Amino acid sequence: MRSRSFVQSWLVPTLLTLGMVTSARQAHAAIEAADEPTPRAYRDVRAEDVRSDQTSSESSDRTAWEDHDHVRVGALLGLGFPRPFALQGLAKIERAVGLGVEVGMMPPIKIGVLEGSFWGVAGDLRIFPFRGAFFLGLRAGYQRMKATASTDLPIVGTLSESAVAETWFVNPRLGFLWTFESGLSVGLDVGVQVPIQKSFVDTLPEGLPADVRSSLTGVANTFGQSVVPTVDLLRIGFLF
Repeated sequence: MRSRSFVQSWLVPTLLTLGMVTSARQAHAAIEAADEPTPRAYRDVRAEDVRSDQTSSESSDRTAWEDHDHVRVGALLGLGFPRPFALQGLAKIERAVGLGVEVGMMPPIKIGVLEGSFWGVAGDLRIFPFRGAFFLGLRAGYQRMKATASTDLPIVGTLSESAVAETWFVNPRLGFLWTFESGLSVGLDVGVQVPIQKSFVDTLPEGLPADVRSSLTGVANTFGQSVVPTVDLLRIGFLF
């Protein structure tokens, strides 16, 4: 009896205490394990996955941009010389070739007794040798220049006379045309317009003052019959 009482009074509480201590240690170890930083190998794998996802996303965006850039079609507005205002439809293919049609004009202007206007239409070819902004271009087309003047003659009264110069021309040039991902396109170029076939018709009567005659023929010949520089100060538009 005394032995059983000893076991019950000493051994059982001791075992219970040891069990409680062991359980507490296991719980503490579990908490510490939960608070530990992510293992390095796991962190490296996660970082690699993130980089892979970013690279894949960038590659997809670049592929989409390149696919979209096979052919771009749009319109450009221009300011320049000798035709101050121009509107051009342009197709850009593989960032290497541009094909376009252009209409340019100068509104009627009047200087003293002289009034003039002209317009032109041309086809346009651009070669982008480096598939960037720089291009070599060639325009070829038709231009019509008209100059009129009014003068008062004794007895006859007021006469309104005109001179018309018609020209087929080629216009080699070089320049830059930047096309951004959004489609916004901005450019400029310089060149020279060379007449290859020309005609000149006037209604100037005998007796017309020399200054009027020289003004009419001078303007018509300068813009329609002679080699002139061309400058596109600004080309801006969208290629979709």
